[in-house]
Amino acid sequence: MRLIPSLAIAALSLGLSAAALAHDKETKGMPFGHDREAMHAYMQSPEGQAQMQQRLDNHLDKVREALKLSEAQDKDWQAFTTSLKADLAQLRQLHSQARPADGEQPALTTRLQQRLDGMRAALPVLEHALDGLKGFYAGLSPEQQAVLDRQLRLRALVGHGFGHGGHEAHDKQR
Repeated sequence: MRLIPSLAIAALSLGLSAAALAHDKETKGMPFGHDREAMHAYMQSPEGQAQMQQRLDNHLDKVREALKLSEAQDKDWQAFTTSLKADLAQLRQLHSQARPADGEQPALTTRLQQRLDGMRAALPVLEHALDGLKGFYAGLSPEQQAVLDRQLRLRALVGHGFGHGGHEAHDKQR
């Protein structure tokens, strides 16, 4: 029975948004600074989506370089990252569907129910991503696993959507 609260905590900590990819400490190149509503609007725009994808690609490229993969491992990496990107796109879609309309403030019980529903919808996607990661991870040497443990930032990949404590809480975790 401890699994359900653990999954809920994991889903909350991982979040359901890749918007974190566009948020540097200094918000370099961001037209919105720390304005959350402006950030979400920007991240839904084609420019924001392209920037988020570019940051994800850059992060994954750096991880790939650090891993020093063999040719066979590189094929597994390509399959893993292709699957991961599809999972992240699904999570972003779920997150954008769950956001209330601008200016809308549902009742607390409604918001909590929406978050719970969002976590339930995200759970199969997160499980699929975990299965893909486990498969790739198993093919790495212990040294490469240690590099992946240090280099692959799940928070940067998945973001901080449902239930995050705001940008201040995010910055403290860095």
